[in-house]
Amino acid sequence: MATTSSKTRRRTVISGKSKAKPPAANGEQAGATSVPAGQHTESEDHGWTIAIPDHVGRTDSPEYVKSRAKMNEIARDIAGKPGGLFFGSAPWQDHHGGALLLKDAQGWFMVKNLVGMEWSSMLIDRGGELLLSVHAIEQAPSAIQFTIIVPAWTLSLELAFYLIAPFILRRHFLLIAALALASYTFRFQAYAHGYRSIALEYRFFPFELSLFLYGALSYRLYAFSRERDMFKPVLSLAITAACALTAISLPKYFSQHQHQMYALVGLLLPSLFDFSTRHNWDKWLGDISYPLYLVHWPVCGFGLAMLNAGSKGALYAYLAVVASIGLSIAINHFLVYPVDTWRQNRARRASAIAPDAPRHQDSSVPA
Repeated sequence: MATTSSKTRRRTVISGKSKAKPPAANGEQAGATSVPAGQHTESEDHGWTIAIPDHVGRTDSPEYVKSRAKMNEIARDIAGKPGGLFFGSAPWQDHHGGALLLKDAQGWFMVKNLVGMEWSSMLIDRGGELLLSVHAIEQAPSAIQFTIIVPAWTLSLELAFYLIAPFILRRHFLLIAALALASYTFRFQAYAHGYRSIALEYRFFPFELSLFLYGALSYRLYAFSRERDMFKPVLSLAITAACALTAISLPKYFSQHQHQMYALVGLLLPSLFDFSTRHNWDKWLGDISYPLYLVHWPVCGFGLAMLNAGSKGALYAYLAVVASIGLSIAINHFLVYPVDTWRQNRARRASAIAPDAPRHQDSSVPA
């Protein structure tokens, strides 16, 4: 348990003002230099002191001491192997969670822990201590800066939604709409009471839940319209072009009124879905968009670290863009697509083995 010491230390602070001697009478400085009539000089030559509280006292629990000792033991073990420790040499400092150290027959390895990663954007780093604050990003350094791929916090929000999605998305659309409205109400009530920051704007799951549910409702509308053959290619193209032109022509408005933009896009998503299904190139762009979002950060970070200050010009920016896009395409073709094909083949084999297996019908799903 942390305790605060009652003792304070005193430190002499010298004034930054002039050390000149006091002025002579009648406003004339004692020396060769004179001042204009009607003016005089002043100086401050006395010392003063202020009381500064010492650092908060802190004691480590026995459990933490054992955990830290184990961490250093594992780190030394990894560092002693060929290839060494990726994160550098000793001494090592332990911070909050973000990864798990596991061991198999080949030795220790690290597994990235994504769930809860967004909470690091609400932790301020101060002298090795982490302090909870919704304004942590605005008061750098924050714990989120210690992560390798900073944008990966979005995966944590997605995983949190996937955990509850099976219990919500098959329900009546009115229940989904009510939950989305409750999430939005919670968000704006918090804003009205002064709880608004970068972290709460994007990285607080109870607030972000409304956007996930809004997307689910948009897909329901798309499926409803598609079953009734309400979509026309020309209409979908026109709506898609209108969305793109509106976003391009009013960037400042939408940057300042983001939730109005979300509402507009949600209403137009069914047409955007239809447009995407009719054009393979649009689907391809959608496929590489998320890998591009994830890899651009480490590509830019490593590129900046490798180049000297004089090389960081326009050419570097173009190379970073090309490298990010190329890496995104490679991830899709060598990782995402093969895994998707494997999953689909596995599902087909499972359905072929038991084609007549009874299926559970959820009575809560509207016909």
